[in-house]
Amino acid sequence: MLVAYLEFIARFIEFPSDFPTAWYARMSKYCTSRIKFLKENGADLEARDFSDIYESLDFLYRAFVLSEAIYDLEQFKAKILNLFDDNDKNCVILSTIHRAKGDESNTVYILDSGKLPYTGKNSNEAQQEQEKNLVYVAITRAKKTLYFVDGKPNI
Repeated sequence: MLVAYLEFIARFIEFPSDFPTAWYARMSKYCTSRIKFLKENGADLEARDFSDIYESLDFLYRAFVLSEAIYDLEQFKAKILNLFDDNDKNCVILSTIHRAKGDESNTVYILDSGKLPYTGKNSNEAQQEQEKNLVYVAITRAKKTLYFVDGKPNI
């Protein structure tokens, strides 16, 4: 996953001088149009993977750049690398629900949990059931403590 993040950031590194605001706007526009293109062309799994990366980077951007006032793309990359440092046993793991399958932690925070389960306008019954299963996966990742951030799931 780390490689995917860094490769993704590298796509936009040619404009480091306009980091963070213009860089973020360009990155967001690219991501949303790419996800739309993939979905329109039937590449749903690739669209979901790409969406996972985009959502994670969006969260990291808001967490690091906006809250810590990072104005340098290299600092942003360094913060992401630090998240994946295997030497720190007391680290925070940021993951999508799909990527968390099979993992467990003592404490789990589910972000934007009020939006779960996600049901699109055109989702069928099987897709809605799959989204409910993802909520179950998210909830069962916690061994001891589970926190819902931004509301509880609508199940």
